[in-house]
Amino acid sequence: MVKPETRLRRHAHLWESGTASARRAAIGGLIFAVLILLRVVEPYHAVERDRAQAEADLANDKADLQTQQEQLAEIERTLQEIERELEQEPWNVERDKLIQYFRDRRSGSSDDLAVPQDKANETIENIVDLVESRVIEKLRRAIAAPGDTSERLANYPDKVQAALDNWKRENYDNTNWYFTQKSKNETIQGMSAVLSALKTEALAAVSESKSSLSVKRAEIAGADAAIEEKYAAATATIDEELDAILPAWAQKSVRVESMIVFYPWLIVLFVATMVGKAVVAARHFHGMADEEQWTAEERSDPLVSSPWTLTWRGATGTLATVVTYLSVIFAFWFCLHRALEPASANGSETGDTTTVADSSQTFADAIAAVLPANITYALLLAALAVVVAMPTLRGMKKS
Repeated sequence: MVKPETRLRRHAHLWESGTASARRAAIGGLIFAVLILLRVVEPYHAVERDRAQAEADLANDKADLQTQQEQLAEIERTLQEIERELEQEPWNVERDKLIQYFRDRRSGSSDDLAVPQDKANETIENIVDLVESRVIEKLRRAIAAPGDTSERLANYPDKVQAALDNWKRENYDNTNWYFTQKSKNETIQGMSAVLSALKTEALAAVSESKSSLSVKRAEIAGADAAIEEKYAAATATIDEELDAILPAWAQKSVRVESMIVFYPWLIVLFVATMVGKAVVAARHFHGMADEEQWTAEERSDPLVSSPWTLTWRGATGTLATVVTYLSVIFAFWFCLHRALEPASANGSETGDTTTVADSSQTFADAIAAVLPANITYALLLAALAVVVAMPTLRGMKKS
């Protein structure tokens, strides 16, 4: 049978070691949690936020580049269609109609009573309508969307329209252009030459835009690589800070990404260790008091216990114990909240962008799948308060 002296020594030793362990778990764990939070977690979240913002800006640049490439392809396709139109010279049909009109008029076989000048003017108007519908309108539609390429070509429809209006003014009500077949051909070919020159100028602008887009593509590729390099360098610096905090056996093996994932679990582990050790220490305190057969007044004397002993220690002593534990728990909760909040904010700001930092929500997802984070924290604190109160209530009952 175990001697009462031995039981008393064991209870006293385990009570003292239990309260010391609870104190170490609280103070040491809190120091570790704050160091990791300030030197690892928050800097890493800052790096992740900068990276996410840079990647979002780069994604916008890529989208703009894609839009400009598509627009440039559409403009180039339109210019190729216009080039084919110029090669086919559809206005020659109108010229041939006018030539046939004069032939029939000279031979007396024409029933067309139109005045030659009116017929020539009608031919000019038909040609103008053809150019406007098959060249100018197509070009206007192609460059309607905003963009660098459109800005370079924005004045080309007006240039073509101005050249066409000038050609019309020169030949409308003018007998020289249709007086001979040669003059008719030269007049129409002159207009085709002006259109071809403007088409060539527009293609040159497209080629210049292609070169600009190629430079922009290279810049975006370089920016993408620069983001990765900057992120890798910043992460390596944080890894060095982490190694300076961790014990020697954990250095180089625990990286910042792993710490981000396990940091919430470490906080809960520290809190659970503190409360567990305190509960065990309280049981041994009461066991020691039972062996000594202390009275209620002796049990509640704050001088025979410590603020880390979960028992009734009088009004002032118990208040000190409650304040001590709740302060530590709140400090741990604050570290947990600070660690999880930036990851949640990153997820909402970056949309579908997934980063390693998002994995730090593993703990939150596990315990708060259906509850808001603040409600979960409140339930966690309530559960810990119940655990803290149980030994205290037992001490009050003894008294």
